[in-house]
Amino acid sequence: LLSLLFAVRVCIQQQCNEDIQSLCKELKIQLQHEQRIEEKEEGSFLPKLGHSIPKELHYMLDTDINHIFRPQEWVGYEEAEENFIWAIVLYPVQEQNGAVPEPIMKRYLIQYNEQDDEGKTVPAIDLYKFITIITAEGQELVLVDDTNSNTIVTQPCDSQKLKEMKRKICQELLLLWKLPSKEEKKKAIRRMYLKYHPDKAKPDERGVYEDAFKFMLRQIDRLESGLSIEDPDEETMPDVEEIHESSSWTQHYRQWNTYVPMHSWSRGNRGRSERGTSWGHFNFFSFQTETSPVEADRWLRQAWSDCKVMQLLLRTNSCLASCQVIFLAHEVIEKALKAGMYKLVGLNPRSLVSHELYSHAQAICSQRIWTEPSISLTEIAINMSPYYSNSRFPNKHPLPKAPVDVYDQNEAKKAALYAEMVIKFINEIVE
Repeated sequence: LLSLLFAVRVCIQQQCNEDIQSLCKELKIQLQHEQRIEEKEEGSFLPKLGHSIPKELHYMLDTDINHIFRPQEWVGYEEAEENFIWAIVLYPVQEQNGAVPEPIMKRYLIQYNEQDDEGKTVPAIDLYKFITIITAEGQELVLVDDTNSNTIVTQPCDSQKLKEMKRKICQELLLLWKLPSKEEKKKAIRRMYLKYHPDKAKPDERGVYEDAFKFMLRQIDRLESGLSIEDPDEETMPDVEEIHESSSWTQHYRQWNTYVPMHSWSRGNRGRSERGTSWGHFNFFSFQTETSPVEADRWLRQAWSDCKVMQLLLRTNSCLASCQVIFLAHEVIEKALKAGMYKLVGLNPRSLVSHELYSHAQAICSQRIWTEPSISLTEIAINMSPYYSNSRFPNKHPLPKAPVDVYDQNEAKKAALYAEMVIKFINEIVE
């Protein structure tokens, strides 16, 4: 009983959470909330295709509207307002006229559902990059939390930085006003609202952000009224309150104000400081793909090996070998394309186990590292994709036929030619 009373007395004497945690560590007691945090850090923060992105990570979603997304990149897909889910970019969708649109006008095919192999085409405005954080190896990431102070001191405005921000705002507004739908325009304005909101600024930049933010709201009202935007280099600063309160966007602004804390860097830092730790051993960007010349080389070597076996079978001139030649041709193309992906953009684990050809072909072509492709990778991918299953399994054909009955030497020669064209083309990229 005395031991229990002593322990209670010691606990009562503790002054803060840190003291309690130190005491528990000394007594080898693990707090329940710490255990839940550890489990969450090891599980729910990792990317899961189609799953919601935890609110704790929303502050890492970059609200800039000018991003270009690369194939195989993990992104936040905004399925509904402020509802973000994990998704993978497969490739940018080409315009029918071949034009290269501004980043905000681009559309992408993404994968956001484990059961959907075809993907979904979405506008760039629905996609969010994760903010890149660079830290020294083994060091905890430290972010400045400016929310603890009750008084915010507004620093003098940097006129040059303000002009640069105003010019950027004008460029972005003129671009987003060309978006094809009102819904997309609203999404873009919301992103700008969150991007330039003064509450997201560092303390020493708050004055600049306040002036730039007022300027942005005024230009939105002018564009909405059919007026031209003001000269960003002019020093005049009309009173924004009258325009703001009568704006047709006022209701949206009030709603978006509630989102600002969720997208603030200080929120992320506060999440750390409350626990006195970083996000465990989890590296936020370890899941993003990286190029790998070593992987590209070994996938290409295996593709060449399959190609040589394919050529040997083709020389037998046997109809019985036609389906095997066609299957090997598919293998050559698949492995060559994966080699190209590793060389140019990397390959995430999910795409690695897939036998799909078209998305890889599109992704490689989107990199535009050559002026005129010597072959049409996408056309070959479309023609060869059905062969992965059809050249092997009897149940892919109506009774009583099997693959050996369906494919002849002419089709085998055509498939082999496609494979040779692709592997030579990828070989040039890798080497």
